[in-house]
Amino acid sequence: MREVNANEVEEFIQKEGLTVLDLHAVWCAPCRMLKPRLEALSEEYGDIEFLSMDVDKNEAFAQKFSVRSIPTLLFFKGGELVRTVVGVPTEKTLVGHFEAHR
Repeated sequence: MREVNANEVEEFIQKEGLTVLDLHAVWCAPCRMLKPRLEALSEEYGDIEFLSMDVDKNEAFAQKFSVRSIPTLLFFKGGELVRTVVGVPTEKTLVGHFEAHR
């Protein structure tokens, strides 16, 4: 999973394929729980771009998407936000979201 900042993320979210952006903070325990799950799924779903962004370092980006709780996953396809998931979803739930938006 690639760590990006607000300046870098645009090129990824404009892609035609699915991009999953994990918004997190280093102090957030649920964020630390979600990260290994996303890393494992990123190996299974090679056609999906998995990105990670620290909200403390990218506050304006988080505000732009009304992020009020973390972890938050933003799903983009072709530049459009297609789904927002807040909290720590199960692997089954994540896979369902991936399949729905591939």
